[in-house]
Amino acid sequence: MRIVKWTPLVGLMVLALIIWPPMRQASGQEDAAKAILGVGEETISQGSGSARLRVEFFQDGDKFNWKWNTDLRSSKYEAEGTVTKIALPALELQGKYTSHPSREIVNSPMTVSLVVQGDQIQGNGLTAAVNRGFTVSLTRKK
Repeated sequence: MRIVKWTPLVGLMVLALIIWPPMRQASGQEDAAKAILGVGEETISQGSGSARLRVEFFQDGDKFNWKWNTDLRSSKYEAEGTVTKIALPALELQGKYTSHPSREIVNSPMTVSLVVQGDQIQGNGLTAAVNRGFTVSLTRKK
């Protein structure tokens, strides 16, 4: 009579059950992120002023990043960062200004909360150095 030792097999099964849910969750987040990859253009508004805004969402390894640029009154504004939360339709972005006419705003942290509805992406943001909110409205390019 042959005795089969199940301990290694049971250990592998338990390990698979522990690892599987996070793997599925990461895959789901990747699928959601792929839905936003690309370029969006429209407007950014603060108070009564607004300007054309271009935002690019892209993947760099296992991170999902963003970069934006806009020109307002002959001044260049650029920012970049990471998509920190993807739970469609909601996105959370964190980053900083990399170019701004006011030197004290360069490298200032910013947070942006967006909602994706089809090709439309809208939301609000806040730059720490300014402490004044702004709104973002984008239409994804196809």
